[in-house]
Amino acid sequence: MSDYDEFKKYLQQDFLEEAEDLINKIEASFSGLESNLEQADLIDEAFRFCHTLKGSAKTVGFDNLGSYAHEYENVLTSVRDGSLELSRELLAKLIEGNDIFFKFVDLLRENPEGQLEVSEFVKSLNETAYGKSEDKSNDQCDKTSKQIECNQENSDEGIHNENFDKTILLVDDDEDVRELMVDILEGIDLKVTTAVDGQDALVKIAKGFIPNLIFSDLNMPNMTGIELVGHIRKTLPEVPVIICSGFASREDVINFMNQGAYGFLDKPVDPTQLERMVIAGLRDKYLKEKLQLLVASTNRAFMKLIKITSSIVSSSDNVELKNNISDIEGSLKEVGKISREILNC
Repeated sequence: MSDYDEFKKYLQQDFLEEAEDLINKIEASFSGLESNLEQADLIDEAFRFCHTLKGSAKTVGFDNLGSYAHEYENVLTSVRDGSLELSRELLAKLIEGNDIFFKFVDLLRENPEGQLEVSEFVKSLNETAYGKSEDKSNDQCDKTSKQIECNQENSDEGIHNENFDKTILLVDDDEDVRELMVDILEGIDLKVTTAVDGQDALVKIAKGFIPNLIFSDLNMPNMTGIELVGHIRKTLPEVPVIICSGFASREDVINFMNQGAYGFLDKPVDPTQLERMVIAGLRDKYLKEKLQLLVASTNRAFMKLIKITSSIVSSSDNVELKNNISDIEGSLKEVGKISREILNC
């Protein structure tokens, strides 16, 4: 076994101990909710523990577990932000889902490469939370559930690989415009789901559809594009939103950007400009997600390196060994620092 494999094994074993503690804490939060469903602080606790579990699982290479935790976290997010009511039935389903976390830990202790089939439960969880949908958004939920079974090779190949998820939510109240825009976007190999206005878009997202980018008209009934941006920034801050309009001044555009829009395009939309901005938004989101994983992995590796080498350095008189360890620690610090600076740009 190589030094890297040994180090990875050490990280995974350490994670499983931490994961069991996090799962027990989620269980304790749910136990409190059984006596009072309206304790918002307990929902916040469960969400934070699940979020930590998801990020750490992916950092150490347990992608099957990380993907499941992501689906589970989506439901907790909807309850937490008030878009979904926590019922007794849903709480029971969440408790059942938390038991699956324990099954993951048991499986991965025996076989770090083990995979747990959870797509049927994820589908059941979403149906309990959001109900059965008769529109296309339900098909998207099914696809999202199936993505849990994808391996890391597909997810790591990058934006130019055909397996990279380039899912767009197109929001426009004009049917003719929607059809035209769908033709343009699908023509550049994007997967397009449509919504008739901002409220329809939020309903689809609440039902579990998570786009990689949103392209929205500005002036629509029920909810304007900029109002939609405000909601998206609260619930899906990492998703870029591009606004388009034929009636926006320079001051309006500046306001859109200040409100959190990723970009703005004039109507009628130029297909070349549209393609460039959409691909740029998708790429930025993809790179930011990868950088976040890099920062988490670097920080975790640095802390483990300190833990492993502290005893070696204190008991060794080998000057070269000490210098090499010091260089590695310095390099990890620098990688983490640069990554955080890029994320904050």
